[in-house]
Amino acid sequence: MLTLPAKSNGESIRSHTDKLLAAINCLQCQYGQYFTDELIQAIFTACEYHDYGKVLYTFQKSVKNTQIQKPKDCSDFNIPHGYVSPAFMLIRQLEQKLGRELLSLIVTAVYYHHVRSATVTPADIKAVIDTDLKVRYPNVPMSIRYFSYLLSNESLELDTWIRYALILGLLNRADYYASNTDEHKLPFEIKRHSENGTLSDCVLSWFNDEHKPLRTIQTYSKEHCDDNIIMCASTGIGKTEAALLWSGDSKLFYTLPLRTSINVMYERIKSKYGYDSSKVALLHSDALSYLLDSADENVNTFAVHSASQLLSYPFTVCTVDQLFTFVYRCRGSEMLLATLKYSKIVIDEIQSYSPDVLAKLIYGLHVITKAGGQFAIITATLPPVLLHFIEQYQIPHAEPQTYLNNDLIRHRIHIDNQLDFDYEHILKSAETKKVLIICNTVRRAIDVYNNLKGKHNYVKLLHSKFIKRHRRLLEDEIISFNSDRTSVGIWISTQIVEASLDIDFDVLYTEMCTADSLLQRMGRCYRKRDYADSVEANVFIINNKHCNGYGTVYECTELYDRAIDMLMPYQDQLFTESAKMQYINDVYNTDEIKNTSYYQQLKTELQKLNSLKAFIVTKEEAVQSFRNIETISVIPKAIYNCQVAEFDNCVAVLSKKSSYAEKVEARKFLSDNSIDLSVYYDKRSRQCDESQLDKVGYHLLNYVYDFSEAELKGHGLCYEMNG
Repeated sequence: MLTLPAKSNGESIRSHTDKLLAAINCLQCQYGQYFTDELIQAIFTACEYHDYGKVLYTFQKSVKNTQIQKPKDCSDFNIPHGYVSPAFMLIRQLEQKLGRELLSLIVTAVYYHHVRSATVTPADIKAVIDTDLKVRYPNVPMSIRYFSYLLSNESLELDTWIRYALILGLLNRADYYASNTDEHKLPFEIKRHSENGTLSDCVLSWFNDEHKPLRTIQTYSKEHCDDNIIMCASTGIGKTEAALLWSGDSKLFYTLPLRTSINVMYERIKSKYGYDSSKVALLHSDALSYLLDSADENVNTFAVHSASQLLSYPFTVCTVDQLFTFVYRCRGSEMLLATLKYSKIVIDEIQSYSPDVLAKLIYGLHVITKAGGQFAIITATLPPVLLHFIEQYQIPHAEPQTYLNNDLIRHRIHIDNQLDFDYEHILKSAETKKVLIICNTVRRAIDVYNNLKGKHNYVKLLHSKFIKRHRRLLEDEIISFNSDRTSVGIWISTQIVEASLDIDFDVLYTEMCTADSLLQRMGRCYRKRDYADSVEANVFIINNKHCNGYGTVYECTELYDRAIDMLMPYQDQLFTESAKMQYINDVYNTDEIKNTSYYQQLKTELQKLNSLKAFIVTKEEAVQSFRNIETISVIPKAIYNCQVAEFDNCVAVLSKKSSYAEKVEARKFLSDNSIDLSVYYDKRSRQCDESQLDKVGYHLLNYVYDFSEAELKGHGLCYEMNG
């Protein structure tokens, strides 16, 4: 029976199943200490039976097996094979061995191991079993008793769903792995140890090689590697190394808010500490394009990316939305939680997220710790309200630690209640200094750029409305400018530089924003230098709230107002690290902000997640809802017109049967020349023209696009229509 094909390539059910069992055995060999014998047995059982239903005549017909004769009265009703697979389980024996509760989880996992939309009744399944399977295999025990073991979403309260997700998640991971026929595919679980040991070992060796003693924060994290930890630390104090030392001998996921900062961290881990770079993974929505751009010719990029998506690496740096969709308990997200059960996760710069995303992170940590996983929160600022909700959801953790570098005073601030920047002051500063200007919106950044261009020989603009290829050029340019000690000039940007780039300017001019963002912006100025002896401000803040995104970019106007009110006592003062910490504590004082929209949104989202039943939200809805932003990918008409043939070729490749490599290259070309815009932006403009690009998920935007690749200058996407 199990010699029948499971795949259209002829691979048998037995052979495919054995690959799953081998994958789980690989997992057990490396991470068996994280699993009870009972849970491992449940996973093996689910893997063994998951594809038995593929012996169905209708399935065999779909894989073009012409050796099977259709039974006389067999229905052509196409039942998903997972719905039939549990019929082959020896229910009585398994219940005696594993207990009814665990058996119910196994049966339900096998039944739903593929997400199907088919509406099938028990009567339909019984009819197919009676008219097909029992006729063809009269001597094989099979029963429909498993129907009574299936769990509904009402039965899957959180603790039960977690156990179910661990079984189904690892079944699905092993199934995806076994179904990958790429001869270059990497192991199901890539070994953590390189020639130099684990990543933690390599970081420790790096300290020894550099003759650097561990700082207090690093010693603490190393000694508390068995705890969930929360650490708030000043910029430049070594919190990244602390997090890596905390990882110990574990599989680690390191999350950051922005793709650019993730790429930087990925390169840093590969090049700095002597850890085997083949054990480091990158995972975000544009990771494949980045990997293709930077790939070694000896590395199979597609195999690397596939293993990253399968969570096979011992160290992965990623965005939180790649991991946390399981908070919706949707079908298809179980493998995320199942992997995090035996992993550690670092949440870096948690204060950077919006309230709805923060709620998902907090609830996610609640679920992860219940499953057995561990977390570390490392951040430059930790609003007290976050700790309030972490305590409310009884998330276990060691006593939060604060590490401030008060010996290094980096900023003196000056605040003005004016509508615009003092451009004469900026130009004078730029004669001898590196000047950074941060605006709250792209429109404001473009306006500031227009006010300054031509008045200094070096004025550059960077924001999110450049096509990805141009944005990478600009990011490389700002880093190059920053590293050249002799360079002076002006860069104008938006929030995208708050945490994404390792840059250090001499002077910062910024529009007022929320307190956490403001401190992030300050981190781009005098990043690791002392400013204590200076009497002039190096951070200039304008409170132009009626034209800087007040109420739109920063929806919670109460927190914005608290941020400026509580900043005023520091006017023209040195802003020490302890003062910054006190400032954050004052702005985000839990008792004082309970009536703000920020607090209420956080509270409401947490309550919604806590009361959500399993399977109500689809995986697609979960992915879309995670950041609560619906985007479209647009290609400016000016970019399209310069390379019409290339774009048309990409559309052709993606519209017909092409090789995987060809399709990936086509997608990469389109992605590199596109901009992601919110749907709101598109609806307002109504300037997306119909084109062939619509067929492949891109839209032709009839807005002016301005950029010189030779000079690395321009406005990017403007707000004016093409004439």
